[in-house]
Amino acid sequence: MRPIQKLLLLSNYINLFGFALFSPLYALFALDIGAGAFQTGIAYGLYVGLAGVLIIVLGKLEDGSKHKRKLVVFGYFWLAFASLLFLLVKSPTSLYVVQAINAIGQGILIPAWKATYSHYEDKGKEASEWSFFDGGNMIFTAVAAVIGGYLVKLYGFHIIFILMFIIQFSAAILSLRLMKLARKNSY
Repeated sequence: MRPIQKLLLLSNYINLFGFALFSPLYALFALDIGAGAFQTGIAYGLYVGLAGVLIIVLGKLEDGSKHKRKLVVFGYFWLAFASLLFLLVKSPTSLYVVQAINAIGQGILIPAWKATYSHYEDKGKEASEWSFFDGGNMIFTAVAAVIGGYLVKLYGFHIIFILMFIIQFSAAILSLRLMKLARKNSY
């Protein structure tokens, strides 16, 4: 596996760990701010649906970009700051807005990340290299879910949002190393 793939995976794992401190507890948070089951479903559906559309649309636009690494870095910074916005959520409507902002970050990050990672795949090792992505995502999500649940039990959601930001911001800072590697070629 090439160093750039290792850097991409590490940044991904750190970012995902930060997000996964909260994501399994999302419905509890929505109930906490007064959202019912339907409103919680709308907020999550908005996030996933908008992210899906933006991944497709922005992926087509990013195909022509020679700065995919910069888009990866920008996406990580966007998501880190979007996590802080959960601190401002006090109603279902504000949850919808924050979910939309998070969806934009996913739309920017995911196509550029996957294009960059796949660009450096080693022929004949595609399955094992992608297994590190998917398997690692599941492992980091599992650990973060347990830790997030414990922290929410002890301290509430505000600490989770601050930790999400710190951890995701760390992933963004780490991903800046992609720019150093970008000097070697334009991908």
